[in-house]
Amino acid sequence: MDISQLPQLEALCERLYLSQSNEERIQVEQILSPFGKSAEYVSHCMTILNNSKSPYAQLLASSSLLKLVTEQTFTPQQKDEIKQYVLEFLASRSPGLPHFALASLIQLLVRVVKLGWMESDTHRRIVDECRQLMSLEAPPMDHGPPGTPVKNMLHDHGVVAMNGDSAMIVRNGGENSTSGSGGSNALSFNPCYTPTSAPQFLVALRILDLLVLEMNSPTPGRSVTHHRKVSVAFRDTALLPIFQMSLRVLRELLEKNADDKSKDLALSLANDCLSFDFIGLNEATEEVSTIQVPAPWRALMEDPNTAQLFWSYYGVYTAPSAATSAAPVTSTVASSAAALLDASNSSGMSPSRGTASVALANKSLSCLVRLASVRRSIFSDDTRSEFLKRMVAGTTAVLRTGRGLSDGVNCVELCRILARIKSNYQLSELVRLEPYGEWLHRMSEFTVHVLRNGHQWEGGDYCADSLLLLWSRLVSSLPYLKADISPGLHAHVPIIMQTYVTTKLEAARSPEGICPLLPDGGTSLYSSSGNGNGNRSGNGNGSNSGGSGSSSSSSSYAGG
Repeated sequence: MDISQLPQLEALCERLYLSQSNEERIQVEQILSPFGKSAEYVSHCMTILNNSKSPYAQLLASSSLLKLVTEQTFTPQQKDEIKQYVLEFLASRSPGLPHFALASLIQLLVRVVKLGWMESDTHRRIVDECRQLMSLEAPPMDHGPPGTPVKNMLHDHGVVAMNGDSAMIVRNGGENSTSGSGGSNALSFNPCYTPTSAPQFLVALRILDLLVLEMNSPTPGRSVTHHRKVSVAFRDTALLPIFQMSLRVLRELLEKNADDKSKDLALSLANDCLSFDFIGLNEATEEVSTIQVPAPWRALMEDPNTAQLFWSYYGVYTAPSAATSAAPVTSTVASSAAALLDASNSSGMSPSRGTASVALANKSLSCLVRLASVRRSIFSDDTRSEFLKRMVAGTTAVLRTGRGLSDGVNCVELCRILARIKSNYQLSELVRLEPYGEWLHRMSEFTVHVLRNGHQWEGGDYCADSLLLLWSRLVSSLPYLKADISPGLHAHVPIIMQTYVTTKLEAARSPEGICPLLPDGGTSLYSSSGNGNGNRSGNGNGSNSGGSGSSSSSSSYAGG
């Protein structure tokens, strides 16, 4: 491709992505369509990436390359070269790329890595390269005037790949030439580099996250057998190191009180690792409650710091309700349960509040849902009891304080955790736990509250259904308990049954076919009521008390 044609191409790309006319976009798309139809245009796409500063031209080049590597056949060497080129491009040019161009380039990188995973060690080194990218800094690339050769990049329609200490340039004719080692564009150690403050750090997290998603999804045009072969190989060699890396990053970000964007990416990475389809049965879907993590994950699952990390994130990014200080702490276990949420506040962190905080709390609970879904056989008898105790203590602390439950998504995720606890563990194991009594009491209050008010917020019906199913499973387990064990269900199940029937009768009498709205007209389960009408009376009839006061509905609920 002639560099002099680049301005014209950039103008066409802007018309393609910005034009308001469908006819014009179709016309320009037909002009540019050859870029994604023939492997001969790989070098042209790289020339565009190497010389153009237009994000729309870069988007055209990366999307065309993605289509080519997906639909065309490339040799292992060509895949190695494309992978190395894109990785070096991201390491040096990512700070100036808009999000859409960056996302397209990362998608291209992970697609090439997946297609070449079984063919070359070059692709299997991507995890180490991302780890290096988090702690190493690449100096800016000096392109020079248009048409100037750039070391370690495409020149004269050649494709460049780093091979050890040398740069191999594969030209159109196929001959190879090797340049000297070391160069201004090589990744070099910077002892003063702060990983969490650099764009390369965020890019490395995005690469790993999209890589996990790519390995977990079938590739267009490839057989399911090929997908599972690559997915299993990735699971056995790279997934655990990636998950361990995400946990280390999360701890560092929490200690340094880093920006929410970095934490959001790290939480997404951890959640996607836990959501991986480990055995090829689409096990990470909502219908399947057990995640079959491999045996090498045992030490990480048994480590109490793993679950504690996500409880800490949830505690930091959820404001405690007004009744938190007044809520009674009935035992040392309850006190330690609250500590699960407050552990990360010992450093005096004051996270920002708003949409970002809500999203971080949501993802923290989502990770805990996955942990609660891990197969019970991964634990030994002793560690299984300790893990279950930590999950029960954590959910008890949330139910007692009402932290984060003004958000409907948090309520849904909490219900999913409660459901997974009962799905994976037996009632006989639960009743032996010290926090079981308070856990059952708080869960009963929460269920009554959801049955009465869940119709007001999105996800309330799901919470009601999942909680009723949970109580059904608890009751159905009674015949298998020993006679000397009292699970305490008789004190709570009648109240829940009465509340359920009462709310259905109220719904039938209501002209709108639903229960009347609460006085505050709130849209979430624990929105502030201003008059304390969210209280459940202590007479066991499930009705709302008319107590006065200015506490929020979550405060009234939390007081029990």
